[in-house]
Amino acid sequence: MPPKILTQISPQLAFMISAIVIAIMGVTMIGFGWVPHLSLILAICVLLGIGLFKGLTFDDMQAQMASGVMRGIGAIYLFFFIGLMVAALMMSGAIPTLMYFGFQLISPEYYYISAFVLTSIIGIALGSSLTTAATLGVAFIGMSNAFDANVAIAAGAVVSGAFFGDKMSPLSDTCTIASSVVGIDLFEHIRNMMYTTVPAWILTVIIFWFFSGRPQALT
Repeated sequence: MPPKILTQISPQLAFMISAIVIAIMGVTMIGFGWVPHLSLILAICVLLGIGLFKGLTFDDMQAQMASGVMRGIGAIYLFFFIGLMVAALMMSGAIPTLMYFGFQLISPEYYYISAFVLTSIIGIALGSSLTTAATLGVAFIGMSNAFDANVAIAAGAVVSGAFFGDKMSPLSDTCTIASSVVGIDLFEHIRNMMYTTVPAWILTVIIFWFFSGRPQALT
């Protein structure tokens, strides 16, 4: 059953509320250096104040917040299971094995495109951009000096591939959260993202292919 609508607000007011929340998060976290928890609490307090000003009761707003948490409880469970799976892969040696066989495919002549494609594949396999960057990324940056390659371009290739893999992987926490929040099938969500991510991936491959042909000229 869909949640009860407490009140109707105009698009202008919704935009203003969103801008206020973004401003609170940005000023407190970036400007004041607050931890995210304090910024979230302040934003929630402001939203509760706006709701009380609009005539809503605290109990109704609390019930709506609880229902929002329950709608995303599946994604919360996935956070735990994905973390357990990644830890198990690291302890079993599966991730180092992927790295070992992946590096055998790297050509020094096409170093940047190799870094981008391999991090994309392993990012999809792991479902974690940070894990991919923390494992393959460190190795690729270290290899950049040996290949006389531009470290900045190599880092861009690693980050681009890692986040593409994270975005398109069914194991990714952000991908599963996005699909669970809007209530659609996970793989349908991935298929819909392919209309924008696949052309962007192909364009990025072309760019890094152009860079890979002349690594020393870009250092």
